[in-house]
Amino acid sequence: MSEPFKPHVYKRAIVKFNGGRGALLCNRCRIIIREGTEHEDVEHYCGDCRMKQRRFLSRSEEKIRGHIVASPEAFPDSVIERIRKLEDEGE
Repeated sequence: MSEPFKPHVYKRAIVKFNGGRGALLCNRCRIIIREGTEHEDVEHYCGDCRMKQRRFLSRSEEKIRGHIVASPEAFPDSVIERIRKLEDEGE
């Protein structure tokens, strides 16, 4: 006797049915990225949204860098270490 179908429960990935088949959607614009029902439960982004996310993060990091220079004691060491690591990778 075969086991009954048990749907996966996703907390971060967006998986919907598309004409009877599963489809993984972009977390931002909801465009279909991949078909199927088994995907890693992380946020997934299409190419355009991934670029927008990177631009947003780089602008945010620049703002944080400015604040860190002004008052480094206000930020946890982990944030300062991450910014320094990113700066080293960029060089």
